[in-house]
Amino acid sequence: MNNEEKLSVGQLSQKTGLSIRTLHYYEEQGFAEASPFTPEEEEWLNAAIEHVMSKRIAEETR
Repeated sequence: MNNEEKLSVGQLSQKTGLSIRTLHYYEEQGFAEASPFTPEEEEWLNAAIEHVMSKRIAEETR
């Protein structure tokens, strides 16, 4: 895989609307490996973020 197929954390931030700080937080929590992300990692990270956010919303509505 060449570098053109990978996204930097900044690019992922722009695509997801999440801050770079948030993406690094998820990285620290073990949801993703270090940047830059491959398209497969981006897809997996997005699913992980959706999962975490849905749990957070559920906890906030209790």
